Amino acid sequence: MKTVLWMCFAWGVFSWVHSEEGPTFSQTPKFISLQKENSSAEIHCVTSVKGLDGLYLKRRYAKKIDVLYLSFDFLKETVGDLYKNRITIKGQCCDFVIILSQLTVSDSDVYYCSWNHLDLSSTQLKTFNSNGTLIIVKEEDPMESCRKRKKTNQILFIISVTVGVTLLSIFICVLVWFCTGKKKSYKPAKINQKRKHICLQHQGQEKTYPLKC
Repeated sequence: MKTVLWMCFAWGVFSWVHSEEGPTFSQTPKFISLQKENSSAEIHCVTSVKGLDGLYLKRRYAKKIDVLYLSFDFLKETVGDLYKNRITIKGQCCDFVIILSQLTVSDSDVYYCSWNHLDLSSTQLKTFNSNGTLIIVKEEDPMESCRKRKKTNQILFIISVTVGVTLLSIFICVLVWFCTGKKKSYKPAKINQKRKHICLQHQGQEKTYPLKC
């Protein structure tokens, strides 16, 4: 945290001291705050000066290293080892958008564009630096991570309960159908036939009475 505060103070002083350079070499935005790692940041570097030879993107305080060099004459990109496969460049001379991706806490620093021009008359290499962009990458809040995990667990619990209730309902329905569907149905027709048979037997037994003379 102290390192970040120191970078903010130093960058503010540097921007104030070099504010007289004017809009000839501009860079936006001035500040980027990323709330989690593996995020991306875009830096816009533009100038109206013609005849430039190349563009550097450099870090100013935490690590004074070259992030990128773009040669206008050979149209060649040279990327620093720490940023291999993490840089994308859009635009053309002299209006570029540089995208830094997969940023981590260690990438927090001031990034500034440096334009180079070789003066053939004096054979001197002139450099024009912009004020820079302060990028701060924060670690994910542990409490936020816990809240996300708790919410995920709640969703999984609700899904599990729903599936369990559904399966139980299906099981009960199948069990009821199995128990009731196998019983023999009551057939009153058979009883009627039995009663009819008994009645016919009684009809055959007719009483005889003797004749009186």
